[in-house]
Amino acid sequence: MGMGRKKTTAERSDGERAGRRRGLLTAMAVLAVAVAAGAVLLAVAARHLDAGDRPVLAGGIPVVREELALLAGFDRAVVASEMLAASGEADSETFWTRERDGRSLLDELEERVKRRLVLGRAESLLALEAGVIEQAGYDAFLRRLEAENESRKRAQANGEVVYGPLSFDERTFYSYDAARLRSGTIAAWAEQGDAEPGEEELRREYEERKADFVQTGEVRLQWASFAYEQGDETSRQEAERAARQALAAVQGGAELNEAAAEVGGKTSEALLTSASKRSYALEYPLAMEAAAELRPGEPGAIVEERGAFHLLRCLSRAEDRALPFEEVREELAASLLDKRYEERAQEEAARMEVEWDERTVRRWLLESSR
Repeated sequence: MGMGRKKTTAERSDGERAGRRRGLLTAMAVLAVAVAAGAVLLAVAARHLDAGDRPVLAGGIPVVREELALLAGFDRAVVASEMLAASGEADSETFWTRERDGRSLLDELEERVKRRLVLGRAESLLALEAGVIEQAGYDAFLRRLEAENESRKRAQANGEVVYGPLSFDERTFYSYDAARLRSGTIAAWAEQGDAEPGEEELRREYEERKADFVQTGEVRLQWASFAYEQGDETSRQEAERAARQALAAVQGGAELNEAAAEVGGKTSEALLTSASKRSYALEYPLAMEAAAELRPGEPGAIVEERGAFHLLRCLSRAEDRALPFEEVREELAASLLDKRYEERAQEEAARMEVEWDERTVRRWLLESSR
C-alpha cells in the first residue's frame, strides 16, 4: 500500500493557523458565556443596591440585603439578649453601634451573619456541583420556596397528605431547604460513588466506636405508685407512709403487687428497652435512675415524682448485646458520609472568595435591626 503525499511546510503552517483560529474562537465563545453569566449576576445584585452601596459577593454570587436580613434574623435576638442579660441596658438609637469593651453588638452580628452566609453558600455550591440544584444564590432560593409552596398547595387541593406546614415563610424554608440540600448532596455522592467510604474505613470506624453500638438488654419492672393530691400535705404524708409499708413488706418477702394493693397503691409492669427507656426517662428521670442498677428480685429506693411516690422491683434483666459490624454497617456509612459532608463544606467555606464591603453590609444590617 502506498504512502500518502507528505504535507508541505506551507500546508502545515496553514493547518496550524486554522487550528489556532478554532481554539481562539472556542476560547472567545467560553469567555462570552462567562461574561454573560457575570453580567446576569451583576444585574441581579444591582437590583438590590442603592446609591453608595457596593456589591457584596460570596463564591462569585451576589449577596443582597434581603438575604442578609434573613440571616440576621437567626442571630439578632441572641446577640441582643446576651448583651441585655450582661448589662441590663434597654434598647436605644445606639444600641447596636455603641462599643462595650471595644466591641459593638453590630460587630458581633456582622461576624455571625458572615459566618452563616459563607457556610450556607458553600453548601449550596456543593449541591450545585452534585446536580441537586440548578442555581445557587438568594433568587434561586426564592424560586425554590415558591415552587415548594405551589407543590404543597396543589397536594392539599388534591386531597393528598401534606407533612409539615401548608406554606413556608422564608425563615422556616431556609432551614428546611438547607437540610434538603444536604441530604440530596449526600445521596448524590453515594449514588455516584464519590466520597463513599470503603470497607477498610468502615471497619476501622466500627472498632473506634464499638462502645456506641450496644443494644441495651431489656428490663422488666414491677412499678407501684402511691399518688397524693397536689398541695395537700396530709395526703402526701399518707402516700409516703403507704409506700414505706409496701417496701417493708417486699423486703420481708411479700410480692410487690400484693403489698401495694393492701395499702392502696397501684401496680403495673414496665418493659424497658433502648427506645422505651428514653421515653420513661423524660417523665420519670428519678425512677429510671433508681431502676438502672436493680438486679432481678431487688426492690429499689422510694422516689417521689409527678405527684406520687414510686417503688420499683426488677423482675428480669437481659444482658447488653454488642451489635456486630454487619448490623451497623449502613449506619456507619451514613455517619461517615455526614462527616465527609461537614469537612467538604468547611473546606469550601475556608477557600471561598468573599467581597465584603463592610460599609454596605453594616448599613443593611442596621436597617434590618430597626
